[in-house]
Amino acid sequence: MSIKFDFRKKLIIVPFFCLAIYLVSCEQPFSINKQNVPVPGVTPSQTSSPTQSTSPSMQPPVAMCSAPPAAYEYYTVNADSTNFNKIMKTDDKWDPNYESINYISYLPDGKNLIFNYSNNSNYKILKYNIETGEKTVLVDNAFGLSNLISPDKTKLIYEKTQNDKNIIFVSDIDGSNQKVINTNSVYSLRNTVWSPDSSKLVNAQNDYNTENRDLVKLYVKDNKGNDFYNFQINGSFNNEYLSWSQDSTKLVYLNNGYYPTEINIFDLQTKVITKIRNDSIPKSYVNWSSDGQKLFYILNQDNKRELYYFDISKNTHTKISDISSYYIWFTKDYKQLIYSLEEGQSNNIYILNTSDLSSKKLTTFNSTEILSSAEWSYDKQKVALTVSTKYQGDKYKDWNNMDLFIINTDGTGKLRLTNSPLSEQEPQWSPDGKQLVFTSNISLVTGCQRELIENWDYEKQ
Repeated sequence: MSIKFDFRKKLIIVPFFCLAIYLVSCEQPFSINKQNVPVPGVTPSQTSSPTQSTSPSMQPPVAMCSAPPAAYEYYTVNADSTNFNKIMKTDDKWDPNYESINYISYLPDGKNLIFNYSNNSNYKILKYNIETGEKTVLVDNAFGLSNLISPDKTKLIYEKTQNDKNIIFVSDIDGSNQKVINTNSVYSLRNTVWSPDSSKLVNAQNDYNTENRDLVKLYVKDNKGNDFYNFQINGSFNNEYLSWSQDSTKLVYLNNGYYPTEINIFDLQTKVITKIRNDSIPKSYVNWSSDGQKLFYILNQDNKRELYYFDISKNTHTKISDISSYYIWFTKDYKQLIYSLEEGQSNNIYILNTSDLSSKKLTTFNSTEILSSAEWSYDKQKVALTVSTKYQGDKYKDWNNMDLFIINTDGTGKLRLTNSPLSEQEPQWSPDGKQLVFTSNISLVTGCQRELIENWDYEKQ
């Protein structure tokens, strides 16, 4: 779906409207009073309370400024909340001299991390030794794509610019044995979804600079760059809009607009596309059960979200529950998923078995604690939760932030990993489940200003 505006009309109307406002009230510039909308990192009083004035009609002009840049610190921590180890700081000042990293993950040995790294406009894929701090360049002049590492941790996918063309490569985990996946140079969307067995991938591309920007091209390839099938969808695409079946033989994807309403299955063996739902109700997530007999998706209607499943053999759609979370989080084998549900003044987190649809309550948070994301450990015995909450310390009391929790999947052992006014997020488990790496947004923003809180003492929080 593409929404178009006739800006020529606005160029005529807006100046006369502003002139009329000025003539009616010329003693004070026109100002806008924004609604009180909670913003992470900003207290309610900072978003809603105007500067004091002797008269409501004499408010000072609204300050115009760009959003202050964010700064981040990256930590590793043991799963028992000990040994917080800061590994790096970055600052998004749009200055090429500042470092930036993303797509951070553990390597199989649990002793090294891998991530995208940029400095002085030079992009690299680095390996970082947690104990020594040593950085090793795996691929130079390259930018890793989403899902940088294959599920089996043996392959990398990234983009390099050669002869003014953006070329997508797959290589071994150490950067060797590079294979070209795609050579299209003009596309600006480059999401990638690996198959569970790491033998295949879908590379999604589209060009926002043409009249066909609503068309997303999907390239289904093996991990050596050979084509299986290419097709296109209409609208938006992200990694929650497409999923592989557990046996890596089928794809399910959302289609038809930036708020997709259509669910399709593509069979790689028969090359047949089957439409399983097409109506006017937007969907926002889709994934398989472990046995490939059900599909789970989120329906968005009447300002609420509902979790549904589709039984492939019976050709039926059935509602499971209302949910408050925007996503659902699956184990790597698709046997379980997590969702949250608002009940009264609490936000409850549930685990659902995808085979028999049985569920159990994992934990309960209060009305100010809302699940933002969940990350399963490799052995499925623990879950790291990112929770939107309010800090209760003295200096930054009621500051909106993100904190990390860990809980066993049987509901026991709930542990608050962080408790700060900062926003800790994006936790990733080590393969042995004994450690995590996470990102901390250390910028507290008030209006046009920011305060950096560096080196927060997590050991004494």
